[in-house]
Amino acid sequence: MLDLIIRVFVYALLVQYVIPLIVPGVQSHGGFWTAGLACGLLLFFGDFVARVAAMVAQERKSFLLGAGFVFFGAIFLFAALLQFFSYLAPSLMTVSTWGAACVAGVLVLIGTLLINSAMRLMS
Repeated sequence: MLDLIIRVFVYALLVQYVIPLIVPGVQSHGGFWTAGLACGLLLFFGDFVARVAAMVAQERKSFLLGAGFVFFGAIFLFAALLQFFSYLAPSLMTVSTWGAACVAGVLVLIGTLLINSAMRLMS
């Protein structure tokens, strides 16, 4: 449960404050408690799917192909989720192009890697 709370809050901070400052095509219009947490929950779902895909790739012993697929698949998944959220709630977030969404997906993936390393240190 603590993992869920930490991840959702970090994703909400990323989407609300960090990504709009770095990526020019992404804008957040809502407040932290509405847009940030809603998109944070959506990105947590994407992170869960990416972690399951990584476990399947590790179980199948396809490290090289699996790691590349999981890496680029996670970037595309996060970009698609951000585009979906901007389509679903344009009053809370807008993503102008797929290029901006992919750069934001890279930033979310970097945030995910930082969260994973911090969670390992905590346990």
